[in-house]
Amino acid sequence: MRSKGRIRRRVLIGCIAFFIILCILTAIQSDVLFSRSLYRRYNEMLTHITEYVELMMDKEDIAECIRANEIGCGIKTTEVSEKMAELQEFLNRYIDPIGLIYLYIVRIEDGVHGLVNVCSATNLEEKAAGDEDIEFLMVEDSYEEEYFRRYANAWTEDGMSFFEEISEWGDCYTACRPVKLDNGETIAMICADVDIADLHTTTRNYILISTAVTVIVGSISVVLMLVWLERNVTSPIMALEESARKFVDADHSSKDPNLLRFDAPNIRTDNEVRSLSNAIVRMTDEMKDYVESIISAEARADKAEEDAYVDSLTHVRTKAAYEALEEELSEEISKGNAEFAITMIDLNGLKAINDTYGHIYGDKYLVGTAGLICDTFAHSPVFRVGGDEFVVVSRGRDYENRKALAEELAEAFRRRCANVALAPWEKYSAAIGAAEYTRAEDETVESVYARADVAMYIDKVRIKGESGGK
Repeated sequence: MRSKGRIRRRVLIGCIAFFIILCILTAIQSDVLFSRSLYRRYNEMLTHITEYVELMMDKEDIAECIRANEIGCGIKTTEVSEKMAELQEFLNRYIDPIGLIYLYIVRIEDGVHGLVNVCSATNLEEKAAGDEDIEFLMVEDSYEEEYFRRYANAWTEDGMSFFEEISEWGDCYTACRPVKLDNGETIAMICADVDIADLHTTTRNYILISTAVTVIVGSISVVLMLVWLERNVTSPIMALEESARKFVDADHSSKDPNLLRFDAPNIRTDNEVRSLSNAIVRMTDEMKDYVESIISAEARADKAEEDAYVDSLTHVRTKAAYEALEEELSEEISKGNAEFAITMIDLNGLKAINDTYGHIYGDKYLVGTAGLICDTFAHSPVFRVGGDEFVVVSRGRDYENRKALAEELAEAFRRRCANVALAPWEKYSAAIGAAEYTRAEDETVESVYARADVAMYIDKVRIKGESGGK
């Protein structure tokens, strides 16, 4: 069953799939590359900010203030030093010009699930709203476990840590820088939060623009590719397929080699499709020559087989044909599926007719007898295995009716022989003997033939006795 235009659909589907994959890859690449570039800039900016804040800090003073306010496992709030107050003022002035959301210095204390405030900037908007600076060493414990763990991990690092948080307050990108004393002890961590909502918006816009450009350029490329494929590949292949289909669907049952003709399409493209068309034309020409030689050889073989297997006088099969069938029956016996009967027919009086009337009438006697046998055993092969001997091998329908057919043939011979209106060479007479394959262990085709021959001889003796030995 042929599906018209299948290659065209597959080419179109392939181009569309390529186009979609190209757009997806472009969007992914744009997102990765552009986001990476923006995040790299944020990292550099936040690194510089936290470095600058660290330069403005007096680490020893902060450490003394922290130690002075630690009481056992608890923390109390008290007055801060003058330098801590100056640091607070610096952060308040510094946060607005650099465009940060939050700028703060915190600690991670053992046994405290939250950030311990050291110093946190209050911007102008918060000041205008009446907000005051967060108290020194106040614990902010409203952080979720996962978010707090990020700060805890950053506390143990030697360098900068960056992470992103998407919350109800917005999209924030946080940088953390641990502050260490000369002995390596971490006393605080500078943190800076920047709003990255604009980053996401910018990234989306960049992806949309890149994807739109890809769609436009890709669409033009796909259309041009489809047009080129249609002219150089798809249409020529479909035309070639149409010609090949007509060649295959043509009636090749006739033995006329001239019907093996391939009408090649007119392919103007100078590529492999045209070469394929020319190759098919050459192949069909060679096929035609080959078929002609096969037909000629078959004709010679059929003539030789006819000469070997068909009796030229009676047109029944010859002894050679019987021997071939004998091999076939032997193979069926070996497989255990043989079922056949052999009927022997030996003509009476042929020599007398030849001697009295000549061989011309003797031949008529043979031809008439063969016709009578063939009419009776209409579904079985008849063989002339001797000058006046015939054999019938019954299978199938004739095997099932073998006894009735043998009696019918014997009755036909009796009527012909008793008909006084017939000429002597038309009064056919024959002895008949039949035997069937019994599936005995030692049974062969030859043994069945021998039993039929014995039965025929007995019948011949009976006929001679009835005719007084004539």
